[in-house]
Amino acid sequence: MSTVDEFVAERAPTWTELEQLVHRAGSRPARLGAVGVRRLGTTYRATSADLAIARRQFPGHPLVGRLEALVQRGRVAVYHTARRGGTVRHDAVAWGYAR
Repeated sequence: MSTVDEFVAERAPTWTELEQLVHRAGSRPARLGAVGVRRLGTTYRATSADLAIARRQFPGHPLVGRLEALVQRGRVAVYHTARRGGTVRHDAVAWGYAR
């Protein structure tokens, strides 16, 4: 990839898929079903890797900000947990993960 345009042309379909999956999942990734949740994880990891590449190869380009925002939305969808007590510690105890 020598130019940002080539990078975008090659990688944009994955970013678009991640955007669509995040939108469909909303606050409940389970809405996507098993295949969709796996695809959410795959596209999130690929987009995170693309963000790292963009930061290194195209620092200061608006694409970096776009990917940062997309990765943040993807992170929320991938790592979403129901908040019952409002803290990770409380959730871990409530769900039996911390002993």
